[in-house]
Amino acid sequence: MPIPQDTKDAAITRLLYDLSVLVDAIEFLKRWTRKPKTLDLGEERLALNAALVKTRLLYDFFYVCVGAPNDVTADKFLPVPLRQYTNEELAFRRLINTWCAHMSWKRVSSAAKTRPPTRPQARRFGSAVLSHAIPFVEAYLDDGYKPNKTARIYWLRIQVGRPDRPPNTEMSKRKNRDA
Repeated sequence: MPIPQDTKDAAITRLLYDLSVLVDAIEFLKRWTRKPKTLDLGEERLALNAALVKTRLLYDFFYVCVGAPNDVTADKFLPVPLRQYTNEELAFRRLINTWCAHMSWKRVSSAAKTRPPTRPQARRFGSAVLSHAIPFVEAYLDDGYKPNKTARIYWLRIQVGRPDRPPNTEMSKRKNRDA
């Protein structure tokens, strides 16, 4: 059954929110100065966990995974293939699940054998998934998406904080053109 456009647009607004949280978390982790830089303490723990959970969420959006049929994935919006996990990405996703995504007996026993995800891992894998997400959003914009005010705020926040290049105000140009 086709997904109504307004439902897709609402989902993209939520995706933009998740991307903006990940961008902000990565930015915070870059400024983390407390030693040791890999230990999960203080407010850094909040940024680290935000980065981890949002990275996992974006993995589930952009990558082939075993999920519920009701899961929202990129291929429901544009004719894009879902990505295949590398062994390293899949191991990192499992590490996130073990330490911060699911409370289960397996998680408890698995956690005893592993160390929690680190700030460098969160930055590296989070930035990598952002490098797939941002072109996807740009393609969705080019496909005719007209973001609401909230979505524009999230997109501009992403543009300001994105780790790969200087800010782009393309959405604000589109807003003025479409007005």
